Amino acid sequence: MPRRTVIITTIPIVILMLFGGIGVVASRLDDGEGAEHGAGSNDGAAFAISVPVKAKWEAKAAANATFTYKIEPPHTDRARTVELTREKINLDNQRDVRIAKSRSNAPDFGFLVNNDAKAERVLIDGLTASECTEYGGYIDGASDWWICNSTLHLAKDASQHGLRIARGNRIRISDTIIDSHLADKTTLWVLNGSDIELRNVKLVGGRNWFSINPENPDLPDGHVTNVIIADCWIDCDQDWPNAMEFMPGVENVTITNLHVRGVKPPIGVWASVGGVAGAKNVMWKDIWIPAPGQAADKPFDELEWVKLRDDDWDRIVTHKGQSRDAAIANSIGPLP
Repeated sequence: MPRRTVIITTIPIVILMLFGGIGVVASRLDDGEGAEHGAGSNDGAAFAISVPVKAKWEAKAAANATFTYKIEPPHTDRARTVELTREKINLDNQRDVRIAKSRSNAPDFGFLVNNDAKAERVLIDGLTASECTEYGGYIDGASDWWICNSTLHLAKDASQHGLRIARGNRIRISDTIIDSHLADKTTLWVLNGSDIELRNVKLVGGRNWFSINPENPDLPDGHVTNVIIADCWIDCDQDWPNAMEFMPGVENVTITNLHVRGVKPPIGVWASVGGVAGAKNVMWKDIWIPAPGQAADKPFDELEWVKLRDDDWDRIVTHKGQSRDAAIANSIGPLP
């Protein structure tokens, strides 16, 4: 098979500004589901604080975003050339790289940094990896990464996850789709890392995990700190317990302006397991769910949305293995 060559060059990281949110007005809406309830009816509990609003994921919505965590861009005095094959983009032990506007069809991995390898100062801008048979992406030992304007898509029979970050520090993902719905696999799994920032990321398919269940005998304990999830969209299959699960070893998570369809409630926060401290300081603001009365199979981008009250614990969070008072003591709750 002929090989294609892509020049990997350096590029400075641009400081971006956050796009505006959606205004809301007070309203009463019912808590029913199905076509028998009108989207604007008020025959149930007053749980939403907005009228139904049409909104959808926009590919460039974070183009002017301001990021909280700084990353070191690829150095401008270096360049790298790698061969892109059908199998994968292997970035083991590479530094100062840029992958721009690349396509890969039916690889085993979209991109890969193997266990015990490392990759530093990497910018992936405009990669489309379709029909991946194992992972959309797998990275270990990663630092100062920015994945933007990209799509990672799993094949129906894919064996693993959309994106798995085994170890990563200062990882930024924006204006990107990670899609595992055909494979019914976890969409995003961050096992260990810090300063992880997602802005305008669309996560389709399975749940999204942060850290590791300490009772898993095959993996070491996880530790994930400083996570920002802003202006993101989740279309999660119904058979998962939560759209996002923050397991023991997670600390300092901020979730804002999240649109999520599927499981209820969307956020799961674990208590201590096996001597590993439970998730701490997980806070949220502006959680949107589909307005009542819409068909369950309505296309995601055609939905109308209503915003929940930030203090609506029952619809927003499952505090697994702990009482609400214990969760509050661990700084789990709405942002002030």
